[in-house]
Amino acid sequence: MKELARWLEGFSEKLPQRTPMQHLFAYAPDLSMEPLPFFFYAARSEGPVEQILDTLVRRNEPGAVQNPQVVDFTTDNLGKGLRSIRHYVPKGGEALCVSVNYGWRVDSYGVDLSMRTVSDNLGWVSANIDAFDEFARRLKVVHPNDIVID
Repeated sequence: MKELARWLEGFSEKLPQRTPMQHLFAYAPDLSMEPLPFFFYAARSEGPVEQILDTLVRRNEPGAVQNPQVVDFTTDNLGKGLRSIRHYVPKGGEALCVSVNYGWRVDSYGVDLSMRTVSDNLGWVSANIDAFDEFARRLKVVHPNDIVID
């Protein structure tokens, strides 16, 4: 267990500090590979929903090597949202990267929610989009007072 804790601590230290997030999940379906971070961020809903969702999925973010692939992404728990797959070369970088970005406006809680992951392993990410989508479909927002711990 101590080894796992050290591994997770080392993993978190590698993450860029410029990535806004409130929660982080590490996707590790194969422990021989480095885990893939998923960053979560929620903010009070403000502004036109279409514009906010475009921002959350980075539709118009400069630096993409082609237009991001943006699709509607609705879930039972979060409602209507968007998902984008965006290819870009990071500033100061040389390798092509891919980000998979999700965004929702959750009216019942008055929040805009973002889930994002980034990797330079384009083939692996492309092969796992269905798993990422399944994970996203399970997400839900709950009020802290509604959490029951047995």
